[in-house]
Amino acid sequence: MLESLVDGRSFEVTGLAPELSLNGHPATVSFLPVPGQPRTYSLLIGEKSFLVEVVSQQPEEKSMSLSFRGRVYTLQVLTETDRWLKKLGLNSGADKKLNELKAPMPGLVLRLLVAEGQEVKKNDPLLVLESMKMENVIKSPGQGVVGKVVVAPGQTVEKGDLMLRFN
Repeated sequence: MLESLVDGRSFEVTGLAPELSLNGHPATVSFLPVPGQPRTYSLLIGEKSFLVEVVSQQPEEKSMSLSFRGRVYTLQVLTETDRWLKKLGLNSGADKKLNELKAPMPGLVLRLLVAEGQEVKKNDPLLVLESMKMENVIKSPGQGVVGKVVVAPGQTVEKGDLMLRFN
């Protein structure tokens, strides 16, 4: 059995793709690359198809950030061993060293929630980015100290633009 966390919300996954069980309910799931569109995938759950873009991957944490309908979601998959290590406080994901934060999508910086010199931990809110009329709180993928704030409220950013540097 695996545990999938989507923005901290837990889902129990058993079986192997494409025939899975999600929280005890059978589901047919596939995740296939879209030809000619790098980092874009077709997520098929049963008869429903969704386009999902992989914004970033954190292999050491077994997680990735996915953009779906203008919102960024964090997906993490935990094995039984990962869950035990987490329960015992032996997981090292929170100690991940940060270097920089890039815009996960194009948008407008609404608010900065950190300042230069501020220490941040994993999942601390860093800034609010408006994209497709939705406000997205961009959270820290690890711990570090904010070295340089590159963006300002009211500034537009394109996907991949540098927003923060960390010391």
